[in-house]
Amino acid sequence: MATVSKIDPVQVKEEHLALAADPAPRAISNLKQFTHEFEFVLSNGFPAQQTFAVPFPRPPGSGFFTMLQSLNYRFSASVGAGEVARPLGHFSARVAYLQATNSLVCNVSLGDSSPANEPVLIRVQGGIVFF
Repeated sequence: MATVSKIDPVQVKEEHLALAADPAPRAISNLKQFTHEFEFVLSNGFPAQQTFAVPFPRPPGSGFFTMLQSLNYRFSASVGAGEVARPLGHFSARVAYLQATNSLVCNVSLGDSSPANEPVLIRVQGGIVFF
């Protein structure tokens, strides 16, 4: 039979207060945002990828996190008056900070299931917050 231990609510509150009373609270010290459009034409069924980098030095001693704020995509060429919705296929977008180059990097890739020979436009908005 499993043993159930009781949690003392007073102890839990004291632990939360100890975490909340960080002697060095941090505030946001800098925010860098970007918007970039990637245009792809997938040919011969091979995956394609593109990378965009924004140089941005990290303030000494700061922490950080990256964010993907928005992602929009569409075919950039129409097929005519009888156009119907078509699936884009598999794609991915990543935002990261490379400390070795002090760069905020966005990488977008289309998988081999995407339609061949049709231009695709992918707009990515992202950023980094230093604290």
